Amino acid sequence: MAQLAVSVAGAAIGFAVGGPAGAQWGWMAGSLVGSVLFPQHVEGPHMADLKVQNSAYGQPIPLIYGTYRMAGNVIWAGTPVEHSQTQGGKGGPTSTTYSYSLSFAVGLCEGPIVGVRRIWANSKLIYDMGANATASSVLASASQADGIRIYTGDELQAADPTMESYLGVGNVPGYRGLAYAVFTDFDLAPFGNYLPSLSFEVVTASNTTWTTQLVSSWNYPTTLGTFYSAPCLSVTSTQAMAWGYYYGYSGVRLETLTPYGASPNGALSGGSPGDFPANGRSDVPGALVRGNLTMRWVDATTGLSTDTTIPNLPYGGGTTCFVKSGNLIWVTNSYGGFSYNLYRFDLNSGVLTTSTLTGPWTVLGIGVSHVYVANVVTGTIEKFNKDTLAYVGTAMSGVPTGISIGHVINDSLIYVVVNGTGIWRIDLAAGTSSNLFWFTGTPIVSSITVLNESTILYSDWSSSSAISMYLAHASLDTNGVSLSSIVGDVASRAGLQASQYDTSQLTDKVRGYAITNRSSAKSNLQPLMTAYFVDATDTNAKLKFVKRGTGSVVTIPAADLGAAASKSAEESLNPLVAARTQEVDLPQVVEMTYPGAQNDYENATQRAFRSVTPSVQKTAFQLPVVLTDDDARQRCELMLWSQWVARTTYTFATSLAYMRYEPSDVVTLIEPDTGYSATARLIRCENNGQGQLRWTAVSEDPSLYSSTATTVGGAATGYMTPVVSYAGGTRLAIIDAPPLRDTDTSQALYLAACGYDSSWPGCELQISRDGVSFTPFQTQTVAATIGFTDSVLGNFAGGNQPDELSTVTVRMANGVLTSTDGAGLLAGVNVAMIGRELLYFRTATLTGTGTYQLSGFLRGRQGTEWAMGNHASGELFVLLGASTLYKLPLNLSDLGQTLKVLPVTLGRTASTADAVSVTVSEACVRPLAPSGFNANKGSATSAADITLGWTRRARVNAAWLNGTDVPLDEGTESYQLQVFNGTALVRTVVVTAAQTWVYPDATITADGFTPGQTITFTVAQNSDQGVLGHIATASAQR
Repeated sequence: MAQLAVSVAGAAIGFAVGGPAGAQWGWMAGSLVGSVLFPQHVEGPHMADLKVQNSAYGQPIPLIYGTYRMAGNVIWAGTPVEHSQTQGGKGGPTSTTYSYSLSFAVGLCEGPIVGVRRIWANSKLIYDMGANATASSVLASASQADGIRIYTGDELQAADPTMESYLGVGNVPGYRGLAYAVFTDFDLAPFGNYLPSLSFEVVTASNTTWTTQLVSSWNYPTTLGTFYSAPCLSVTSTQAMAWGYYYGYSGVRLETLTPYGASPNGALSGGSPGDFPANGRSDVPGALVRGNLTMRWVDATTGLSTDTTIPNLPYGGGTTCFVKSGNLIWVTNSYGGFSYNLYRFDLNSGVLTTSTLTGPWTVLGIGVSHVYVANVVTGTIEKFNKDTLAYVGTAMSGVPTGISIGHVINDSLIYVVVNGTGIWRIDLAAGTSSNLFWFTGTPIVSSITVLNESTILYSDWSSSSAISMYLAHASLDTNGVSLSSIVGDVASRAGLQASQYDTSQLTDKVRGYAITNRSSAKSNLQPLMTAYFVDATDTNAKLKFVKRGTGSVVTIPAADLGAAASKSAEESLNPLVAARTQEVDLPQVVEMTYPGAQNDYENATQRAFRSVTPSVQKTAFQLPVVLTDDDARQRCELMLWSQWVARTTYTFATSLAYMRYEPSDVVTLIEPDTGYSATARLIRCENNGQGQLRWTAVSEDPSLYSSTATTVGGAATGYMTPVVSYAGGTRLAIIDAPPLRDTDTSQALYLAACGYDSSWPGCELQISRDGVSFTPFQTQTVAATIGFTDSVLGNFAGGNQPDELSTVTVRMANGVLTSTDGAGLLAGVNVAMIGRELLYFRTATLTGTGTYQLSGFLRGRQGTEWAMGNHASGELFVLLGASTLYKLPLNLSDLGQTLKVLPVTLGRTASTADAVSVTVSEACVRPLAPSGFNANKGSATSAADITLGWTRRARVNAAWLNGTDVPLDEGTESYQLQVFNGTALVRTVVVTAAQTWVYPDATITADGFTPGQTITFTVAQNSDQGVLGHIATASAQR
């Protein structure tokens, strides 16, 4: 079918902005294909359309191709929830601060999409599940994901439960066909209690790729090594537990593995029953340690251990596996492929339940009513009643054999590790099992925790000297979508059938593109055609999209130019007319702005210059096409040079013999006068109905479009790759000590906190007096210097003399230590708590990464001399500082009680498992032990009496003054004095308003003492709060 007026759609880069050689959009009204796709001008998509979050009716629903960052439209918001926190009190001023959380939904784009890879709030990254995300970012995202639900916009999606909880069941649409995100109880405090501007990296086409990375690793502290397990894996950290019974260490070592590396967490004392810890999963940090027909559970939080005897369970700990939930432990074995019982142990009652059925089992976890085990030989999943261990039946057959550990998500879904080779997903409801990924190497996985469908933590102790924590996460990887698929989809949406358009030449990959407003198909395609140098032509009722850069398809000799009805016609007299655009009308600069693929889709700009030209023209493009900087630079250069190459416009006429050619074809023209051959691209053809074709063409160089450069440059200089804010937990130190300041005269505890990295944002501290409900009372944002001892600080009996003999090794969880001089030692420049002893130190020698040896001490400061002989390895170390200590006021009723303090990292979700317990004893009000307590024979009335004397001490304002006692801390001066015959208490006396007491000889006899027998005395000061002070001891012979 002959063309009547066919032109090239978007023929040249400059044409889109009205360049001098601009091709016309002159579609004939009768050309139905062209008129459908390319009607009159309508504004196309703009880069700014998706930059700002909106909340309005009638907004266009964006259409995303590939991967693109967009802001979205708030489609629903619930009622803000107010949270208040009061600080101060107990006689001091109080202040109340308020924060708010909000549940809301943000519409994204037309679905279905594959998912959302990243989320920003006020340009701050808060969620990142990309392939290159750091472990800390992924773990923080996994925590954040608990409050975010992404709906992909399919035609089956149901209503959101959070929205239904506000609006009522049945009152919320499923928004089918719309991809949207629902945020539940989103904390607004970090954003000034305002809803932040959210933007989302939406992925519409991708492959799921699992990425595995080492989170942290810890080398064993003993020279011979030992065995470790890490059964409590969580978003923030895990504690690796070790028994070193066979390797020179008796007890449990603790180490916290975090996204920021390994951090010390002290030690638990106690003999070991032998063997190394069992593999398994626990709801709290701890270890299940196997012995010969014995089992011991050690709780890392409380330090308590519980033992039981288990018959028919072998001594091979490497195949012993368990699951702990609350006070219950399920444990079994598959040693040697032999059959063993399944056991259930109640830590509270001590009751051990045993299954009747035996097998070579791995316990995987518990559901609502069942405990699931894998038969490592037959490849079946079996289920038992989780309370009685009565066998229920086979849950699934045909699963992989050799399952070594697992995690039961619910009664339908289980994740398992198979012989250290990889992780599998077992869907009991569907009866399918599929491999998610294979391990690199052959790890010995001691525990696995599935945080969500995309994030898995597992521990590995295959090394003979280290325990490691690994993170595996599924990322949405995309190499882009084909340009042909985008153009074809736009054409289909415009009403064209697949037979009415041809996109076969469009082989480019597009990283991301967005259609953001109501516009014509032409307007939607224009940015793509500009960026990828595509022309469109209407041929034989088919719209054909042509990629530039093809070679000449025909040479038109001079004799064929100038076809006309007569020799006097203009075409015959001037067979080839060339018009050359002046330089001053061509661009000196082409500037292209685009969403940068390497800088989080922020606007990036590339510029191309022609250095030698009289022109001062500038051409600018804004394209909503995601490009790498390298690709964009090449395209920008091409935009510039293509306009200069196309500066010559040719007009000529041919006979109908050239009807087979069409606009967008490249031809070679032979000039009649010179014989010079010119390469040109056809952009327009008119058939005058009299056997003549009138052509318009522009000069062309096809090699211009054939760049083979594939280099992808890095991000722009100065650009910092963002990471999700701090993902770790908070290390809390509770200091129950005498008053550290003279103003601390009421009952209180001291708190210090830090994170595992310098990016720790601080924490909210919550207190619980019943162990269940927690109340916020303080926000702490200054990180303390905290560590743990790796050796034992020895006892010291030298009084106020410097201790120059003792040393102690401290490994820091946060902060650095420095040395001071003798004057600084006396002035208390370096003040620290080690265990319960307050001391000063002079020298801190760095011996390894974060490890110091301390020496040069003043011991037992502030009345803590009683703790000098009670040290052990693994004790808490806190460097005291005015800005890092917070005083927690207490009630009188708190004295002697067990309290829990929960540190909640700001921006993170609270977990009561992170609470730290303390039984209050000092509380700043416990009197110090009296000084100089002595027992001497004789009194003013009888040489047979025994006279006791002591000197009062003060907790505050206790500076030494000549000729006077220190001030009295209490309302009345009162002491409890006790008399012991060996360990038997024989007499208690309360002494008031005095620091001496006479033990009459007659009373001594009445108390049963005989001549020559040793009598032991203790004295302790009473406090106004009813707390008995520390005791001083003396003895005398009768």
